[in-house]
Amino acid sequence: MSRQQNKNHNNRGQSAQNLLGFHFSTPAPSQQIERNRNNNRNFQNNNRRKKNNAYKPSAQDRTSCRRKANTAMFNLHSSSEHQFCLTRQAHSKISKGKYSFEGSDSPVSWESVRIVKQMLALSGSKVDEKPSCPICLSEFVSARITKCGHVFCLSCLLHHVHANAHTSHHVKCPCCAVPIHLEDLRPVMLESVVAPETQQSITLVKLHREKTCSAPYIPIPGYSKHSHPSCVPCMGDADQKFSRFNYVDLSVYLSLLYQNRTEVEEEVKTLPQNCLDRVFVQMALEMVLKDIQTAESEAPTEETFQQDMVKPTSGFYQQLLPDPLLASTQRCSSIGSEKDASESGEAQSPGGKPKKSKSERYAGSLYMDEASTLEYYQSEDGQLVFLNGFNMNCLLADFRRGRPENPEEELRYPLPDKIKGRILEMDRKNMTPELQKRLPFLSHLPLYVDFIFVELDLNHILTEQAKQKFKNEFAKRRKRRQSKVKAEKKADKAKEREEMERINERRSRLQIIDPGDDFFSTIRS
Repeated sequence: MSRQQNKNHNNRGQSAQNLLGFHFSTPAPSQQIERNRNNNRNFQNNNRRKKNNAYKPSAQDRTSCRRKANTAMFNLHSSSEHQFCLTRQAHSKISKGKYSFEGSDSPVSWESVRIVKQMLALSGSKVDEKPSCPICLSEFVSARITKCGHVFCLSCLLHHVHANAHTSHHVKCPCCAVPIHLEDLRPVMLESVVAPETQQSITLVKLHREKTCSAPYIPIPGYSKHSHPSCVPCMGDADQKFSRFNYVDLSVYLSLLYQNRTEVEEEVKTLPQNCLDRVFVQMALEMVLKDIQTAESEAPTEETFQQDMVKPTSGFYQQLLPDPLLASTQRCSSIGSEKDASESGEAQSPGGKPKKSKSERYAGSLYMDEASTLEYYQSEDGQLVFLNGFNMNCLLADFRRGRPENPEEELRYPLPDKIKGRILEMDRKNMTPELQKRLPFLSHLPLYVDFIFVELDLNHILTEQAKQKFKNEFAKRRKRRQSKVKAEKKADKAKEREEMERINERRSRLQIIDPGDDFFSTIRS
């Protein structure tokens, strides 16, 4: 080994020994304390910076969370397709008052629900189709709805529960896998309605609602208005379809249970003695009989509550009387003779009677008390479909909401009781706390429910003066709708073109198989 190689070898050995003996020098105690202080100070500053940059929910957000937690008492509370028939007496600690309903945003216990009504919004050609059970695929026999909103035959659901009872977890809904319990099942009434679509005719009804009450009413003499905070219509009332909550009518409830009993008894007769399904049908019959017994035991209490509600001083039902101003106007117009009409130059109908103006023909029955009442139009079948603000402004050009204060003022009739027109545009909304403040006439709807605003063609109702007043706005909205339709068609064509390009690209990748290839000749041999 040369001298240079020996020197390099020694250097490598010394460097290896230095690496093996390397260690961090221990700082002096004062330096270690100062370093720890700096580390703690940096840690605190970082935490403080994170807290300052963290999202702080506002008071409105906290209120929304609380309301959402309350409305989540059962999943269907914010459903636009369901109505709930409640007992009048509170059955849970959730309801703090005497009645089970305390307001649309107050929690309602599922224990108070006796019947669930479900509206099946179908297209016009499918309205007559009968719904079927998702399990047996046949028409419902003693239909029951779960807390998650799915409907089954009672016997089918019992079969499903007992088939999965051996599992360690809760039995889950066959449709959505949410845990279900037999005590949460409720009778259901299914009703098919026509889903609103553009260019389709629809009828809207004028409704009034007191600001202190969640129940709207029909403003026609002879009907009743509601003003109590806990008031909702009974199942037999004319305005019950416009409220998402109703008080149960025991006669209707018992009639539905008797019908369920008959359906189950007929189902038992069709099954042989040794059939397994017969066991579950008999179990369903026992449950229906138990529900009938419970309903009959609740009848005295419900009748007592109902008698208290119908008292005039209760605020639940107050009969509406005709407006003397409108009555006198109609009487004056009816006693005018044909001779007076011809002398005054008024237009006459072919029968000889004076021809009424559009405002008079479509005039409503009652004015609104603008200080304490709200007014809006809703779909006649109870769907959450409302008239939009532009149509309402057009109607207010010919009609008025409140009663005229000055007797010498030109008479303008109340808004029409009903309007019918072709849907020009639909705007789907979801109720949020901000929207609830902006639309006070819809504040009775629960949070997070879906609803629709529609714009109708009201040319057959509006006078020429109103049409001329909104002429520019009519043209602007028509142009916007046409542009929207063109944009939608253009987008559809672009999607179709993209899909065809994707299909053609896939086809170009396919290998063309030659039947005369040597591979197939070896297989044949």
